[in-house]
Amino acid sequence: GVRLAKINDNLTALGNCIACNDTVAFINPDFSEESERVIAETLNVEVYRRTIAGSALTGTFCCLTNTAGIVLPTCSIAEVNELSRLARIPFLSATINRGQSSIGSGLVANDSFAYVGQESTAHEMNLIDAVFKYGQLKEQATKWYDLE
Repeated sequence: GVRLAKINDNLTALGNCIACNDTVAFINPDFSEESERVIAETLNVEVYRRTIAGSALTGTFCCLTNTAGIVLPTCSIAEVNELSRLARIPFLSATINRGQSSIGSGLVANDSFAYVGQESTAHEMNLIDAVFKYGQLKEQATKWYDLE
């Protein structure tokens, strides 16, 4: 089933304040300690209070799956490396919707699929496909289920 919990905090629009996969969550550093505890327990993840390129809106400027993560292009190499170390997945800087750095405004991704904004370019979509390795998933499914 789906686990639900209520966060009693001044922060709203949680999708802009939390970026997570099955093991880690990067959260807005302004969350209360109680909210951090609720997020950790409900999602069963390690929680890191972070900014992304100086912004507290971690979910706006970062998208991650269990395979990889994408952050806005203004992230420093050191920050990209730190995110990779914490999440134990590779991260890449990219844009969405014809150069927009608000990754969360145009990308929702999991381990199997990604939905991108309608303004996304072929280059942006190819990069997302390569980073999250969706092409490899298709190849595996073709072999497993004899889809050819």
